[in-house]
Amino acid sequence: MSQTNEALDQLLAEATQWERRSLTQAQVLAQEALRRCQEEDYASGCVYAQRLLAGIALQEGRMDEAAQRLEEGLALARPLGDPAPISACLYTRGWLLYSQGALWEAIASYSEAATLRAGPGLETPRANTFNAMGIVYRELGDYDQSLACYSQARALFRQVKDVFGEGTTLNNLGLLEADWKSYTNALRYYHETLECALACGDLMLQTSAYYNIALAHILLDEPWHSVPFARHARRTARVLGNPSWRINARLLDGMVYCALRRFPRAERSLLWALQETRTLPDNQLELRVLNELGNLYLRWQRPHEARGHLERCLELAGAMQANLQLVTCHEYLVETMELLQDFERALYHHKEFHRMERQRFDSVTEKQRLMLRMSLDIERREREAARQRERNRELEELTRRDSMTGLYNHRAFQEFLRESLAREKPLALLFLDVDHFKDYNDTFGHPAGDEVLQRLARVLCESLHEGDIAARYGGEEFAVILTGASAKRAHACAAQLGQRIRETPFPHRRVTLSVGVALATKGITPDRLIAAADTALYQAKNAGRDRWARAA
Repeated sequence: MSQTNEALDQLLAEATQWERRSLTQAQVLAQEALRRCQEEDYASGCVYAQRLLAGIALQEGRMDEAAQRLEEGLALARPLGDPAPISACLYTRGWLLYSQGALWEAIASYSEAATLRAGPGLETPRANTFNAMGIVYRELGDYDQSLACYSQARALFRQVKDVFGEGTTLNNLGLLEADWKSYTNALRYYHETLECALACGDLMLQTSAYYNIALAHILLDEPWHSVPFARHARRTARVLGNPSWRINARLLDGMVYCALRRFPRAERSLLWALQETRTLPDNQLELRVLNELGNLYLRWQRPHEARGHLERCLELAGAMQANLQLVTCHEYLVETMELLQDFERALYHHKEFHRMERQRFDSVTEKQRLMLRMSLDIERREREAARQRERNRELEELTRRDSMTGLYNHRAFQEFLRESLAREKPLALLFLDVDHFKDYNDTFGHPAGDEVLQRLARVLCESLHEGDIAARYGGEEFAVILTGASAKRAHACAAQLGQRIRETPFPHRRVTLSVGVALATKGITPDRLIAAADTALYQAKNAGRDRWARAA
């Protein structure tokens, strides 16, 4: 090989390394490599450059460009007789076909690539191919083949001590465990994946691990544990600059907020993700977003919206033979149709769900089949227990809420304040009191007074940041915990609340607030902080009301 060709190979290797960190930089290097390879008439280099540019185009949603570059690459590679560049193009073509939903065609392309990668020194690319085939077989519901592919991939990666490759396989094994409802085992695999990703410094694998850990906590009915991992996934996806991962991160946000029963926030994230999938022709991603929107609206008791998204998901999954999504869609549609009182359609989806579940179980080995059969009863009981926990949570939430305003009550406020102070992070406490409220009540009646309190509660909810806590402390007195707040933000919030109440129309006459502000200091107890805010409130009242004051 000439020195020129060696230099071009180094440039291509550099572009390949950048592919997992910055698609923009990888594309610049790959285009430069293609230009120089064409000038030097270096056919093998042209093949690798076209394959690399096709992979970048695929990740950015330019499917037609990806297909064209792969055809050009294969046309150049086949006459060379070298299996390495041919298999590289076939592998990427399998990825393209999978993204388009042509699952069996993807298997055929990957199988041809695996055959060409059977020689010595090709352990890593062959293992990558087995991993990719395992993903497609899993989507088809063929767990035997999927597990066999992952096992071969992991053995090959261990043979060559490829930490990144082993991490991707562990991640895939975790997904398989999740399909079998073994979420604790899945979580273990995902944490091992994260260790590998951090060891090799691969951002894409880190993003995938964070995403799946967050998802596993949701499935384990621990959504609060998923929040920091979802935040990490969002951050690393942003650094990657990969459109698919940005959509995945927003999809995950939607799932987390849905599990936390913050439905409006979940809806915004999922609708944004759905809109973005329309600009990125990745049918697999669109399927998942549609499925989660259906789940969201189902839990939100909005069955008409749930039906629309789930039926679109069902149509798309059927065309792609994406059996996993089909099973989930039928399961959600059973509950949706029951809510709509369309029991005939509910029965149809119920039958389809169980028919596909039986097919899924029949595709696994005898040992796995036994485990899955045993899990049927357990799963059914778990669902009942989950529903009971949900009802208990709702009842518990009701005991923490003030029935008139919908804000947290005095008991819940005390709990939140203790927990917030225990974190030893910046915190401000605001006490708010409606000026001359007794006179308002006596003059215009208790129903008018109740309306004042309800409108004030709405203003509080609309004015606060995510993570802040608003509570009715007692009577016409309210409390607000500003988490992570500086003195500047606490003062601005107190002033803003007073201004908004002055501008809010109330029946009969204008209403104003007095506000006391206290900042938490290190080691302060809840009682001392409450006393400080209460003292500041009375300073504001003594100074003429309709103002705020800060504790000394």
